[in-house]
Amino acid sequence: MKKGKIISMAVLAGVFAVVAYLGFSGVIAEFEAWLPHFLNPKSEIGELFYSFTVLGDTIPDVIIIAALVLLPVTCKKVGIPVAVTAISSTVINKIVKNLIARPRPLEKLLEVSSFSFPSGHAMNNTAIYLMIFFCILPYCKSKLQKVICFVVLMIFPLMMGISRIYFNVHYFSDVVCGWCLGAIIAIVFSEIFKKVIENARN
Repeated sequence: MKKGKIISMAVLAGVFAVVAYLGFSGVIAEFEAWLPHFLNPKSEIGELFYSFTVLGDTIPDVIIIAALVLLPVTCKKVGIPVAVTAISSTVINKIVKNLIARPRPLEKLLEVSSFSFPSGHAMNNTAIYLMIFFCILPYCKSKLQKVICFVVLMIFPLMMGISRIYFNVHYFSDVVCGWCLGAIIAIVFSEIFKKVIENARN
């Protein structure tokens, strides 16, 4: 694993630990209660956030991954790695949620079951879209292309996570920690599939 990825994972793990501590200790409780009201759920951009929160649901994710797996052009190099990453992230998310068992915010604006920490939308979609980025990275011919691909792909999990705070179905710490875990999972699986491809060539 490259030094950059190791450093990235260490930073992500550190952010996860700090934000989780702040969230569960109550240090940022007032901020987490204030943030959904600041985002103003009654504003005109509510439809935009709702679109992102729906896009981050299980069915749209399955459709996107199925398309990547079924298309011959993307199946082996993108579809399968993304599918395995997504399944792994979902399983890990369910395990962590049930172990932590953090209740969701009381004044949530959408009907959502299950526990709150970490946000599945933030975690799973970060893992999916970041893994897509890692898969297409070798085909980017310049640094500008890499930056554009990264920014475009990361807009989705970023907005999906914010939408969960917007509708008050997750705390700020749920979402940030979800982003961190999803990114770590994508980095780990990108290295695993890189090794698999290298071994297959030898």
